[in-house]
Amino acid sequence: QKMRRAAKQKNAMLSEAQQLRQKAEAKIAQLNTEIKSLEAKKADLQKKYAAAQLQDRGRVVKSEGAGGKLGVLIGVAKPRVNELRNTLNKVLEQRNDLRSRVEELET
Repeated sequence: QKMRRAAKQKNAMLSEAQQLRQKAEAKIAQLNTEIKSLEAKKADLQKKYAAAQLQDRGRVVKSEGAGGKLGVLIGVAKPRVNELRNTLNKVLEQRNDLRSRVEELET
């Protein structure tokens, strides 16, 4: 009787371990796809950032008096660069968080 109970308990534990392993593997696969999509998003944002920089460099600005063309260009470029930098930092943070979650699940 003890042997039967022990065998049942062993089988239950084995099936639970198998289910947990499958869930962990599914979660790892999901996180890997999420990382890939975020890396693609990061690459896209970097391209947009480079394009925005080129566009800002190529922008022709009329003289606005005391500040001059350079002051106007700086005033236009700074907020856009900061916005793109913040977006890129957010994407990098998400990617790093997901990588750490994947490493945690793999251990």
